[in-house]
Amino acid sequence: MAILTMNRKAYRTDQDLIEGLKRNDSKALDALYQMSFGQVKQWMMQNNGSEQDAEDIFQDAVLAVWKNVKEGKYEKKNNVKLSTYLFQVCKFRWYENLKSARVKYNTKLDSEMDVIDTDGMNEISEQSERVKYLHQLFHQLGEKCKSILQFYYYQKMPLAQIAEQMGYTAQSAKNEKYRCMQRLKKLHQN
Repeated sequence: MAILTMNRKAYRTDQDLIEGLKRNDSKALDALYQMSFGQVKQWMMQNNGSEQDAEDIFQDAVLAVWKNVKEGKYEKKNNVKLSTYLFQVCKFRWYENLKSARVKYNTKLDSEMDVIDTDGMNEISEQSERVKYLHQLFHQLGEKCKSILQFYYYQKMPLAQIAEQMGYTAQSAKNEKYRCMQRLKKLHQN
């Protein structure tokens, strides 16, 4: 608690914080972290993220903001606080992360079924909604199907290894994966 008090006293205004970042003052980074991370973490956990995701995205965003401040690319406009700017960078990075995860997931799924119509999915909010939708469908599957599909699509495990892991023959694993994909497709159609 003493660090927070000390940092807040040292950085009472955004301009003080910006000057501290320009000087590479670690206390400025600490102050920025302490005033912003809680809000970012809460928002990310409400938007399909974990605490670890929040930490990773936040750290990347802090580095980007610090770099923009150092290079003079950040200009305080319209009374927008530095913490608000950082929050927006975090949101953008999280949406990009969801988008790339969706693209990887869709690439695998599209080879076997047409669950997602990717045309016109340029809006970030639509991407987030589609990811939520896929997760909802996925969680309606039985444990066996979820395991097989997670092994195959998320962990990129070969079917032979999945068969060994689950006690199947290679052909049985392939058949089960196909059946699971058909169940997922049926859930989507219903």
